[in-house]
Parts: sequence; structure tokens; C-alpha cells
Amino acid sequence: MLTTAKQLFNDLKDNAHIFLHSAACNPTILAELICEEAIQKGIKKLNFYHLHLDGEAVHLREKYRDFVEVNCFFVGANCRSALRSGQASYIPVFLSQIHELFINGTIELDYALIQTSQFDRHGYATLGPSVDISVSALHSAKKVIAMINPNMPKVFGEGVVHHSNINHFIEVSQELPAFNAKALSEID
Repeated sequence: MLTTAKQLFNDLKDNAHIFLHSAACNPTILAELICEEAIQKGIKKLNFYHLHLDGEAVHLREKYRDFVEVNCFFVGANCRSALRSGQASYIPVFLSQIHELFINGTIELDYALIQTSQFDRHGYATLGPSVDISVSALHSAKKVIAMINPNMPKVFGEGVVHHSNINHFIEVSQELPAFNAKALSEID
């Protein structure tokens, strides 16, 4: 269902547990929208869960510091200062075991915020290049909200999702973050 940004999080409650799609699929706009809705509602705490995120870790902006807690399964460069300051925690677990934390309810997700390709004529989209733990997160979360992005590549395999598995979505055209590798030194 296509909806307005304000309607996406009308049921947001204090202490919500939120999954953010990983790496190049980081749903920055949805992360910002949920944090802004938390400010409007006077929410005291949001709990985010994710692997590393490419691009900006929007939910770690200074203005959200008082109510955002981050739980990282992998600590990327954009989350390291939050880890050092105590705003983020590292959850030591094998990548292959994270999905079990969602499926068995050890971590109960209220929201899975994902970014997908456009739907095809049969109502299917894909999770792009970052499938990882996202499949189990979207099947375990109480509510799945997607950013449909025409710049997201369509890939085959486990990362195919039908529109019936998505509660709400918005259409956003934005470039995916790019990885700029450093030049190799003589030692490298």
C-alpha cells in the first residue's frame, strides 16, 4: 500500500525495536522519518538493530542521541564513535545465527525498514545486493515498511519479496551509496 510519510509510523510506541536493512540498502529516509516521528510523539527510546550501513547512519545524528539506542551485529565506520560513547552496543554473534534471534523471538522486531527494487508486474521486488539477515527480519517483524527505489538492482535468489509481505511503502529515487576504496600503498 502506497502511503504518506506521516502514516507510516502512526502506531509508533516507546521502546520500539527496529531493523534497518544493511549495507548499500540502508533506508536512510525511513530511518530519518521514524526518528522525526519519535520526536513528534515524545518517544523516550527507539532500539535499532543492524549490520553495517553504507552511507550515513541517520539515526545516529546528534539530535536523536537522547532517545536512540543502537545494537550492531557488525560495527561499521559510521557507528564506531557511537559505540565508543555508549550510544551503541555490539552484539557478538555469528552472522549465520542472527536470523535465529529474529525467528525465535529473542529479538522481537516491531518494524523492519527495508529498501527494495520496484515491483514487477506480478507484485515482486527484490532486496537488492544486501539480502543477509534482512529476509528473516522482514518475516519476523510486526510491520514491514519499504522504500521502493528504481535505482535498486533486481537480483535473484532468497531476496525476492512479494508486495503482500510489505505493510506500507513509499517510492523514493535516490542513488545507492558507493564504496570508494583508498589507493593502495607500497606496503599493500
